[in-house]
Amino acid sequence: MQHPEKIADNRRKVFAIPALLLLGLLAILLTGCCGGYDYSSYRSQAEYALSKKDFKKAQELYSMIFNQESKLDPTDLEKITWAFYRLGVIAEVTGDVRMALGYYWGDKIDEGYYQEYGRLNWLAQEGWNWLDAGNQPRSIETILNLEDSGRQPDKAIAERKKKEIVVNRDRERTDRPVTRKSNRPSATFNRSLTPPPPNAPGPFKVFH
Repeated sequence: MQHPEKIADNRRKVFAIPALLLLGLLAILLTGCCGGYDYSSYRSQAEYALSKKDFKKAQELYSMIFNQESKLDPTDLEKITWAFYRLGVIAEVTGDVRMALGYYWGDKIDEGYYQEYGRLNWLAQEGWNWLDAGNQPRSIETILNLEDSGRQPDKAIAERKKKEIVVNRDRERTDRPVTRKSNRPSATFNRSLTPPPPNAPGPFKVFH
């Protein structure tokens, strides 16, 4: 016959096992099955923290996103780029202008940043231009309103317009009557919009 203390000890062990299993299950549910990282969840939490001006939490979450996404193979460059830009926004709204400029300048450091994504490229350039001009850092409300404005430069349209201008110039050049080339010298520097007097020295005399 077992001693009463031993029986009680065995009972405690039996009851402890389900409790440990329950704690383990709870931990799995809280952290997830893949190390606790999920891009959509982390970004949603980070954006919420940003809107509530909890910049410390937003920075921690976007730093985690940047680090985790950078480790994946293959990497999703758009997610990495967005996190990089967001860290620049957080630096700006917290008054760290030097760091903000560094994040916004990302497209000049690595070809993978910003320039592949027209909207992000424009947003980062707006941030850089504002701070580089010596202005005070923008508020998070100002930045979010800018992002929600819907403005997104269309690179293809810009190139098409540029091409049309070139075509028009070519057409204009083609329609011009062919004239005989003059041997008269012309000034290549210091040219004024208003012709100088006849006795003016230097290169201006070529006008007369």
